[in-house]
Amino acid sequence: MARSISVGSAVVFASACVTAGVVISRVTAGPLDPPAGPVAPTHKTLSDVEPRIAISSTNTPGTATAVYRISQGGSYYLTANVLGATGKAGISVETPDPVTIDLNGFTLRGVSGATDGINNALGSRITVLNGTVSNWPGNGVEASTARGVTASFNGQRGISGGPRALIEQCVVDSNGSGGAYGIVAGDSSTVSDCVVRSNGGGGVSVADGSRVADCIVASNATVASSSSNYGIYTMYDCNIERCRVNANGTTSNASSGGILAGTGTAVRECSLYGNVNVGISAAGETFIVANHVNNVYLGSPAVGILVTGNYGRIEANHVDLCGVGIRAGSATNSNVVVRNSARGNTVNYDIFPSNDFGPFGAALTSTNPWANLQGP
Repeated sequence: MARSISVGSAVVFASACVTAGVVISRVTAGPLDPPAGPVAPTHKTLSDVEPRIAISSTNTPGTATAVYRISQGGSYYLTANVLGATGKAGISVETPDPVTIDLNGFTLRGVSGATDGINNALGSRITVLNGTVSNWPGNGVEASTARGVTASFNGQRGISGGPRALIEQCVVDSNGSGGAYGIVAGDSSTVSDCVVRSNGGGGVSVADGSRVADCIVASNATVASSSSNYGIYTMYDCNIERCRVNANGTTSNASSGGILAGTGTAVRECSLYGNVNVGISAAGETFIVANHVNNVYLGSPAVGILVTGNYGRIEANHVDLCGVGIRAGSATNSNVVVRNSARGNTVNYDIFPSNDFGPFGAALTSTNPWANLQGP
């Protein structure tokens, strides 16, 4: 049966709470009278909310050679897709000061007769982020830093970076129909966590002291040119680490294949499959360790690991299903070749006696810790 509480009961209840040490507070509203003085705005301005500059005909008006022109350093962003125009770049950066361009998920799309997608007219430090640059007859992106960018179907390089470039988490696909590499970077650069495939002249090319790591590099170097056409091509003293390098090279250019490692370069823990002519071509003073090279086919000499220089170390690699597994076949070679394994090649090892190499044998019977293992 429902029971009602009288006003008197409520007073008794409140008194009991106070007696028990329970404090009951009263909630009140603020003062109704406004403070003295003039009324001032309290909202944030647009520049407070978005402290960047929108790329537009008002903020970054174009020129005879560019749809949009950036003439001052700062941070810029797209608000819509951009379509190119004949004879023009998409965005031309013409300032010596650093510039950041956030594509903001939009596409910068070229047309026939246009030039570059993003043109670095003065060699500035440009950062390009988060979007797509495609179908430009010239280079797709010219930038010192590119992150989260897709560069595809551009006539020349997909992404072109100068010295100390940082190119990461990018997709670079089907560029260089005239024979250019997908990614080209200057000295002391890093290319990492990228997918680089189906670019005409080659996949990734970096200059001295650079690093290529954790990339998938596939089906590049299909357009023969007078230069070397490889999945990954390095100059001096570089590192290539943990890359997957598949189906690169062309039979019409014997200087093509999976990886061309310049003098002093280290190639470690890479996996190579189905490249033409050569899996890894190693110049002098190289460190070729713990790679798997499989199924180099066609071309000549169809070698898994080809050592062309001196003073290198070729160790703990596994090579199978190639014409020649590991070759250091010149009388001038002087390399260390130890602890490798090779099987299923037409010739497992072709090592000239001037090199220092472990004996060749089978795992079951070999007792030498430096032995190069081989099987049928």
